[in-house]
Amino acid sequence: MHYCSFIYQILREIIHCLPGEWLHVEFVTADFDKALWGAHQSVVPHVKLQGCPLHWTQLVWKKVNGICQVKFHAHVSSSELLAPTELQF
Repeated sequence: MHYCSFIYQILREIIHCLPGEWLHVEFVTADFDKALWGAHQSVVPHVKLQGCPLHWTQLVWKKVNGICQVKFHAHVSSSELLAPTELQF
């Protein structure tokens, strides 16, 4: 089974297990998986999907590390890093 189909099927099963509950959900926080975001738009388009700040920070540091070859030191906590809403381009 293709990965996107698998994610779509899992999301449909979750909704099936929670009938009526999705009518009260306003937003969902998830990582930045393309298959999940696509399945979400197909299955529950009325629910706002937002990215997880921790996963966003990890993606930014991975990109910075790849471009600048900067070593990220483990003693810096994730609370010291910028959330996606605080970044300015």
